[in-house]
Amino acid sequence: VWSIYSHNKKQKLLTMKLTADYFQSRKFNWIKGASLIAPLSTTVPFCISGGVPYEAMIAGDTSAVMTQFANLQTCIRTAKLDGVGHTGRHHICFDMLGHFMFGVANAKDTKVKMIETAYFLLSNLGLEKKYIAATTDIEDLESQEIWNRLGVTLFTLSNKKVKEARRKRSGYQTEIMYKVGTGFDLGAYRELWNIVIYQFATPNFTEPLPLVYADSGASWDRIISALEGVTSNYKNSIWYPFLLALSFDPLYPDLCRIAEFMKAVVSLAAEP
Repeated sequence: VWSIYSHNKKQKLLTMKLTADYFQSRKFNWIKGASLIAPLSTTVPFCISGGVPYEAMIAGDTSAVMTQFANLQTCIRTAKLDGVGHTGRHHICFDMLGHFMFGVANAKDTKVKMIETAYFLLSNLGLEKKYIAATTDIEDLESQEIWNRLGVTLFTLSNKKVKEARRKRSGYQTEIMYKVGTGFDLGAYRELWNIVIYQFATPNFTEPLPLVYADSGASWDRIISALEGVTSNYKNSIWYPFLLALSFDPLYPDLCRIAEFMKAVVSLAAEP
């Protein structure tokens, strides 16, 4: 198990270096993830997504000290606990890859940069284009144009609008999906990367904001699973060696749940 862990740790570090170098090449400053504990200005105790540490900047309450950056943020979520250990894709403690653009003047240019940066990273890491799809809102014509130009299978839906009164923003969401099943409908794909562009004042989607804000989140576990060709995150090289060390039946749901809580406790204990 230790030899497997050592090999996989080296592979993970190599993949992370490639990811950080790629973002730097796209003019996104690679920064260290923030604390697991959410800022006092938020309404949640932990960082449940990569955007939580920067909510005040996204909402315009504070000036954006960084305008274009990326990171890997450790998160904790206590919602949907029933799925933890069973679905193979929902976790309590996990790493979320994200890239951000704050205070940009042009919405379309922001969408081009956010979408292309995420898509080409996945391609560079080795995900085959034929297995990648995207979703957009039916009214988000700019994102549709970008995905069509990239030649990606596209699903246009009516539920990809985002309204967040707390952030005083509204806009559109577009997702990168990866095929894990048979067939060609949306049910054959799994979400890999969620990109949100806040470009309107809440709630009417007609009054443009003077400056556009964009954030994104991609489960690092799901990316690794897609790269390794497994449909459950518990089978990827991040989770499986540890589960195997705990039991001869490493995919037993209750064991996976125990491992999830162990990871969360250890991660919180390691907080300075």
